[in-house]
Amino acid sequence: MKKQQTEIRGTGRRAAAFLLSFLFLFASFAATGETVWADPAQPAGVYTVQKGDSLCGIARSLFGDEKQWKALYDLNSNEIKVPSKIYPGQSLKVAAPEAAVPAAPVTASDPELVQALERAVKQQEAAIQARAAADQAAAAAETVIAQGAQKAAVQSTAASETTPEAEAKKLAETIYQKAAASEPQVTVILESMESDKARLEGLDFRLKTKESIARKLVTDAKEMEVSVAEAASTIKDALRYTFVIDTDSYTEATKKTMDTLIAKGYKVIKINNAWESKSYKGINAALKDSNGTVFELQFHTPESYDTKQNKTHEYYEIIRSDNATAAEKAEAQKKNDALFSAVPVPAGAADISY
Repeated sequence: MKKQQTEIRGTGRRAAAFLLSFLFLFASFAATGETVWADPAQPAGVYTVQKGDSLCGIARSLFGDEKQWKALYDLNSNEIKVPSKIYPGQSLKVAAPEAAVPAAPVTASDPELVQALERAVKQQEAAIQARAAADQAAAAAETVIAQGAQKAAVQSTAASETTPEAEAKKLAETIYQKAAASEPQVTVILESMESDKARLEGLDFRLKTKESIARKLVTDAKEMEVSVAEAASTIKDALRYTFVIDTDSYTEATKKTMDTLIAKGYKVIKINNAWESKSYKGINAALKDSNGTVFELQFHTPESYDTKQNKTHEYYEIIRSDNATAAEKAEAQKKNDALFSAVPVPAGAADISY
């Protein structure tokens, strides 16, 4: 902006100086009848058209009478086809020596001439200043508009970054990376406990995806009526494993696995024994490693695992859906409970606790 204003002022001074020189030239011509140019580098009798010029304006600036445009046009008819169309950079003859008519002798000290010169210069400077002010106002308006657009964009970005979904996405990244760091060691230990009667199922899906974690955070926060950050503190299945154990060996193998993990330094955070529940069958345990990573370990029989994975999953989705009606959810819950109620309970399984 400052550079633009400096250029405008510089242009104004040059224009004013040119006008003053020309007017003194005009006074000299009026006194002597000869055309004398103040600037030797300027071609004799030539005016270079500037942006915004018109024949009337040029005549008014050079001769003090805009009616002289016709004389300018006649003098330059070979260059100007239409009087209203002249272009910046175009060279116009403004005086023809052979056509010059001596005027009444005047001198540069003539008070009226001096006053006329001063008025002309002031008028030119005022016009230039007015144009500079207009340009400055336009530039200021553009700046305000640009700043407003930038502010709106920043506010929009900030708003999008504070949505529950955006917050959940960031937290999901942290939770996932922490789980991924602990996964190799936990997997090795659990694989070492497998046998022909106890095997790990779904090992390829032991790490929950970032997208799945984020969705769970948003859903849990809504259901628990807490913030997404608070919901993140309850996530225990970003890393999850499932043991499927033969029904006859279930109780003994489950206890052995839990005791081994505790002996290796893993802490039991929570254990949910649902063998007496009508809506679910199995044990879900949450354990924490030395790095503070919590992982989920489920214990199922072949029958409870099949019911969970294959027979009731569609009902589980309906029960948790925001789009299902109350009647649809009630019907899904009824069918879910009927299927789990048919699952055999291993001897002593309901008594397992830690």
